Amino acid sequence: MPVLDAAATLGAQLDALAGQDYEADWEVVIADNGSTDGSQEVAKKWAQTRPNVRLIDASSQGRGPNHARNAGANAATGDFLAFCDADDVVSPSWLSALADAARGADVVAGRLDVQELNERMVVDWNETLPFDLPHPAFEFMPFVSTANCGIWVHAFREIDGFREEITTAEDKELAWRAQLGGQRLVRAPDAVVSYRYRSSVRATASQHFRYGLAYPALYRLFREHGFARPSLRQTVAAWAWLMVCLPTLLWSVRARGLWATQAGLRAGYVLGSIRHRVMFL
Repeated sequence: MPVLDAAATLGAQLDALAGQDYEADWEVVIADNGSTDGSQEVAKKWAQTRPNVRLIDASSQGRGPNHARNAGANAATGDFLAFCDADDVVSPSWLSALADAARGADVVAGRLDVQELNERMVVDWNETLPFDLPHPAFEFMPFVSTANCGIWVHAFREIDGFREEITTAEDKELAWRAQLGGQRLVRAPDAVVSYRYRSSVRATASQHFRYGLAYPALYRLFREHGFARPSLRQTVAAWAWLMVCLPTLLWSVRARGLWATQAGLRAGYVLGSIRHRVMFL
């Protein structure tokens, strides 16, 4: 579990991890990425009272969540790695369900529940897709979320873990790279994590802007394998929607949030296309 300034939510996640019904031996590796808000103190308190909880420093040789995840994976002593985040809450059977599904796969994708920790309006701002369906804009290959996934240690090492230079959409990149290398990905619908969205319009728009920056990079990496960019029709429709809905921002917070996420995403597409010298709009 990578941690960076998550003192406000880390305790709830650790409580949930302590309540797992998994009966075999397992451990929690908290990879602190340079927190300054008291997260380390929260983690140390748990590590002192529970022998299967360890806190490691994942900031001295690099920054970023993927560095922390790789550091945590290197420090882990088990043969299966399960990843979650410090601002979410795992269900009691989360680890058991991931482990059961992993018996027939290399990589496992758990399910995210967005209703439990988020207000309805915040859910509406974000694109919530059915668990068992591909993203309609990116019908390429199944992917995982680093908030809820698992992979065998040998499979993780075979693909050299997370690419630390990729800071957003790294879960898609890892899953696609694994599958292109011959590894099998399966879904574990009973491995549920309550996922926490950003709660403000500004934070949600910023997050989607980072997503938008990442997708042109993914297109450059995987276009030769069949990853397609949005069609001209999809692009025109998206930008037209932004223009048509612009007046509604004056009287609706829900509309402002929804508009900001899509505007942030499309702005990211534009800048990402320039940075990576591809056309992904």
